[in-house]
Formats: sequence, structure tokens, C-alpha cells
Amino acid sequence: MATMRISSLVRIVLLLLGASMVATAGGSLYSRYAVGDLLSFSGTRSYALGGASIALIGGDFINIRNPAGLAKIPFTRFAGSFEFTNISSATDAGSARYGAGEFQSASMAIPIDTAEGIVLSFAVTPYSTVRYAVSRSDTSALAASDQKFYGSGGLSTVTLGLSASVFTDIHLGGSASYYFGRTRQYATISFLETSLTGVSVDRSTYYSGFGFTGGLIWEGIGRRLNVAALRELTLGAVVSTGVSLEADQQVTYTQPDSTITLPGSFDLPVSFGVGAAYQAGSRALVTGEILMQNWSSARRSHAPIPELRNSLQFALGYELAGGRDFESYWSRVNYRAGAYYQSGYLRLNGSDISEYGITGGVGLPIGPDSRLDIGVQVARRGTTGAGLQQDTMIRVSVGVTASEVWFMQFQDE
Repeated sequence: MATMRISSLVRIVLLLLGASMVATAGGSLYSRYAVGDLLSFSGTRSYALGGASIALIGGDFINIRNPAGLAKIPFTRFAGSFEFTNISSATDAGSARYGAGEFQSASMAIPIDTAEGIVLSFAVTPYSTVRYAVSRSDTSALAASDQKFYGSGGLSTVTLGLSASVFTDIHLGGSASYYFGRTRQYATISFLETSLTGVSVDRSTYYSGFGFTGGLIWEGIGRRLNVAALRELTLGAVVSTGVSLEADQQVTYTQPDSTITLPGSFDLPVSFGVGAAYQAGSRALVTGEILMQNWSSARRSHAPIPELRNSLQFALGYELAGGRDFESYWSRVNYRAGAYYQSGYLRLNGSDISEYGITGGVGLPIGPDSRLDIGVQVARRGTTGAGLQQDTMIRVSVGVTASEVWFMQFQDE
């Protein structure tokens, strides 16, 4: 009888781990699915441009998403950023708020041969995050109980990239990324009836694996095609291979006290994106992109994941670059604005979990070739219908980018 009771309690907790939860605090419940909230980041500059970066290339920007965008960096360049996030979540049952600040990225680009566009890059960026906390009382189940659910962790990437210029206006790039990280999902249930013993389940998943990305940027295609209207148009494309991650799980139960280890895998799908950038005059830039990822093909230990669907992202950005007028500080500031829409990769309770937002920011000069970049995103995701939640998010990215002359080529006299 005791064994049957313990087994039943474990099944109840596991069921609650997969059930729809509506009382939330400490993050978004949407981060509990698959590998968590995906963090699409390619620098604080693109952060303020709606996230668009596939077609961006230049000497003062380390393009993390498209390695072909490294080809015109003339000096060794460093960049780093932090992100501050505030999430207000609302359901039919109530609302909650959560805020946090955390590391966002660190990157470096080293030009090897500027004439050939050969630039080596190194970057560390988060790929996904799991962050939620739920506490609720339930009197509708088999026995009245207090329940708590927590999620933490996420995946990160370490990326090594290389670019080269085939011609003066066509640039190629490739990168290899190592994915790694740990996610933890913890559930505990205590019964109000003293004759029933509470139970908890602590499930940690350890991920690791390699993936590859290839990119192309074609500058000023109108000059090669002899079309005046397209002389300042730049096109970009990027494709990332699927990644088969090892996803070993360690599950600990308190009733009975035991720990089991389960080997597993998680397959990240292929992604493909195209983008364009148009230089309107000497200062104004308009850029946009479309990014697709085949999440319906993702597998956990070779089994399909019913909550996942293919995702599609649109981004559009505008930048007004500062001039070289050293008498006026504000005339040297870069001003940015953008918008984006993500169809999202989740479908829950028959509803697609989409996200849309507006963005803006500035690039503040803090030295001869250094900038303090600030990007802001205001976004909304999800719905309060169908037992789900709606998240309103305010995100702020603060990054610094600077260059240093490491390698100089001198001509022999």
C-alpha cells in the first residue's frame, strides 16, 4: 500500500510539471518548454534595430549572427553587453512582475588580412534561458495541497568565426559554435492532510554539442549589375546547421529518496535567414530581415515535441549615423529605431505563442573609436485566453565596443 501511495504521488507531481500553470512569479512560464526562451542576439546595435543584422557589415560592428559581416573590421575590436529585463505577466487569475539583470555577450574580432577581408572572431553568448517560479494552492485535485515549481538555467554558446572577401563587394563567413548548459526544473508538493507525505522531483538536464553557421554578404549589388537604384543595396544570407545535443538528465526524488540518470538527446533544427540593408545617403540606413527555423522537426531523445511549431521572425530597423563634427557631441550620436514580429516556436492549448515589439536606442561616442550602445525593446507575448498568460516585457541592453591596434603592417624602406 505504501509503495502504491508513493508511486501515485510521484505521478501527480510529474503530471503537474506538465500541466498548464497560471499563478506565476519570477519569470515567464513559457521558458519551461523545450530549451527555454530563445535569445536571438547579434549586438546591442542590432538589438535597437529590431534585431536585424544579417546584412550589416562595417568596421565598428562585430556581427555575431552573420560571420560574413566581419570582413571589413580594420582593427582588433572588443564588445561586451549586459541586459536588464522586466516582465509583467497577467492571467485570468492575477498578475506578477519580475526583473533581473545578467550578462548578454562578449566578443572580439581580430583582422588577419584586411585586404582579403580575413577576420577571426570569438564570441560567448547565451542561447536560451529558463527562468520561472510558481507557487499555488490546489483544492481541486485528489487531495488539497500547496505546490511550488521552479525553473532555472539555460544554454550558452562559444563561437569561433572567420570571414574572407571573394571580391571587394562579396564576403563569405563561417563559424563553429559549442552549445552547453544546464536547465533545472524543480517541483514540490505538500499536502494539507497530515496523513499524506509530501514529495518533490528535481530534474536537471545537461546539454552539449556542436553546430555550424555559414554566411554571405553582397554589398552594393547595383554597382555590379549597373542598376543605379540598387547601388547602395546590400544583401545578406545566413544558414545554421541542425545541432544534435547530448541531453543527459539527472532526476532526484524525495519519496523515496533516490536519484536516477537518464541518457538523452535534443535536436536543435536548421535555421535560415535573409536580409537587406540600404544606405540612403551618407548617414541613413534601413535594414530588414526574415529568419526561419524548423522547430517542428526538433526531437527530444528521438521523440517529437508536441508543443513546438516552426518559427518565423521579421525585423525592420532604421539608423541615423552621427557625423564627424567634433564641436557638437550630439551630432556624433547614432540614433536607432525598429520593430519585430516573432511567430514563436510554441503552440499551447491550441494557441500560437507569438511575440511582437518595438525597439530603439543610441550609440554614444566615448572615445575616438569607442561607443556606449544602449538598446531598448518593449514587447508583448502570449494571451490571457485558453488558460495561458500574457507577458509584457521591457528589455534594456547596454554594451560597450572599442578597438585596439594589435597588428600593424609596415612597409620596408
